[in-house]
Amino acid sequence: MCQFDRANFQQADFQQSENNLNTRTPRNLNTPELLLSLDNVEKTSIYFHWNLIEKDPDDNKFVDCAVSARVKYIVTNDKHFKHLKNIDFPPIEVVSADDFLHELEEMEEMKK
Repeated sequence: MCQFDRANFQQADFQQSENNLNTRTPRNLNTPELLLSLDNVEKTSIYFHWNLIEKDPDDNKFVDCAVSARVKYIVTNDKHFKHLKNIDFPPIEVVSADDFLHELEEMEEMKK
């Protein structure tokens, strides 16, 4: 998650970011291909559907992916994911966006 003040994000910054992206990736990539071209993105295959979120079944794809990828946690503010705290298996930790941002800030402080 990234936050920035729009007033401080100059057109030159945008142009530089766009230039960097254009030199690393071909223009004809679609969004999934573009994401997969990033160093910190990995494709994960889902082999089992847990169906743990009954109140909003469309959210289950994110849970299934998280379990398959063995992620540390899911970052979301979606209230339907709170149900996962009551499930012992598979273990899935859910954190809010604010808590995740706080954790990132703590990690940055530790680097100093």
